[in-house]
Amino acid sequence: MWENMRQILISKGLLPDQACPPANSIYIRADTDERTRATAYAMTVGLARGCSLGYAVTDEKIDPLFHPVKGGLYHFNPAKAAVDILARSGGGLNAFQQRLSQPLDLLESIIGSPAPRLCARFSFTPDCKLTDLPNAVSVSPDGQDVKLTGALSIASSIAEIFLLEYGQWPGEGAGWGMVNSHVLSQLLPVHSSVFDLVNRAPLIAWARGGFLLNEMTKALQGIHPDPKVNEARLVVFVGHDTNIANLASLLDLDWKADKYPENGIPPAAALFLELWDNGGVKEVKASFFVQPMEALHSAMEGPDTDINKFCPVEAEVSAPPLAGEAVFNLDKFVSHVAKVAGDAPSIRQKSPGFMYSAPLAN
Repeated sequence: MWENMRQILISKGLLPDQACPPANSIYIRADTDERTRATAYAMTVGLARGCSLGYAVTDEKIDPLFHPVKGGLYHFNPAKAAVDILARSGGGLNAFQQRLSQPLDLLESIIGSPAPRLCARFSFTPDCKLTDLPNAVSVSPDGQDVKLTGALSIASSIAEIFLLEYGQWPGEGAGWGMVNSHVLSQLLPVHSSVFDLVNRAPLIAWARGGFLLNEMTKALQGIHPDPKVNEARLVVFVGHDTNIANLASLLDLDWKADKYPENGIPPAAALFLELWDNGGVKEVKASFFVQPMEALHSAMEGPDTDINKFCPVEAEVSAPPLAGEAVFNLDKFVSHVAKVAGDAPSIRQKSPGFMYSAPLAN
């Protein structure tokens, strides 16, 4: 994907059309998880194969840039978190579930009944249905985690697992062979809807995403406290789908890519905030890239693999009052970020160290 993305970035003028980009022109910061470091490494290879491009990662166990709440900078109040989420549900969790009845019925036809012990937990008969299980908003005792429990949460997780199975096993159907791309497209709205209900709720987005949005805004302005960020033409923060959803909520962004549900965030998706000079007026454009669903299911056979089939597709992004595009005046963008995230929980961090990838032959 990132070999193809390199060509897109060259066309935007962010990378030179040469073997190796100038020193310090790309800055990649990854979360501490193994999978985010692996993604950062893939970017170094795709964007600058054979070069000494590296990525930065903190030596802290939990990086508060990507996990400010988990890192202890904020604690959710259970009542406020529940009100925040339920206000977006359109009449409560039961009404929310009813609007997803069609994909939920399809999901149930694939997975069958829950384990009898799960039914018994709610005093239901052993042959209860997944959709019988009651839904609730749950906040952990330490105030660091907010989630749904019940039918919606379980169904969302299963739909996401089918997506990951689809990507992990090329040539085989997910979900015991019953989930192809057509079925997956019908099931994914369950995951994206439930995922957004929590992660796009204003309080959750502010607490979990405000720190990152402020850092990205400073990078766009060239006033980031880390001089390496200001020197780079391309700055990449390698985080999680939750981070992307939080940012989208704070910026009021929506997108749609072919075969994915509205605001779907499949593996390897990337949200871009691009700084443009439009006749002396600086503007911020939001764009969103995904791999085609078929690409997730395609095998990487070896060095002769046709990388073009993994070429990312740009989704249609909207931000009110614009339809079909999301372009902001830089000054207004900065003012908006200050309004929605200026007081978000954050700390002053030291510049993380670099981990350099080994140069690879072309």
